[in-house]
Amino acid sequence: MFVTWDGFIADGVPGALLMTIGMFLPCFTMVLGFHEAFMYLCKNPRFNSFLEGVSASVIGLIAETACQLTKVAIHNGMDTLIFTCTLMTLTTSKDKNAPLLIIFAAAMAGQVLYLNGANSTPAR
Repeated sequence: MFVTWDGFIADGVPGALLMTIGMFLPCFTMVLGFHEAFMYLCKNPRFNSFLEGVSASVIGLIAETACQLTKVAIHNGMDTLIFTCTLMTLTTSKDKNAPLLIIFAAAMAGQVLYLNGANSTPAR
């Protein structure tokens, strides 16, 4: 989304389309072109340890990014309460629409709580 936004800022809709295509086309090409080779590696026992290490590294990177975003996003008790309720709902809900409902509820809570800047904190 960030790349699309940058393209839009640079040259409107044509820029957004070009940036989006330039971002995703190589990924899709590699996935389609190297699928068979990757499946061979997945079935080869010699590469299982390597692939498990890569998977663990990706999980670690995602966890670290989540921790950094949490530090930046939570400023007060209300933020902590919203975060805790959201996390509990996401981890316990079996409803496939839960993420969509949470995004909607968070948008509404943001409008109610922070509309006039009454609960806002200074920018860092």
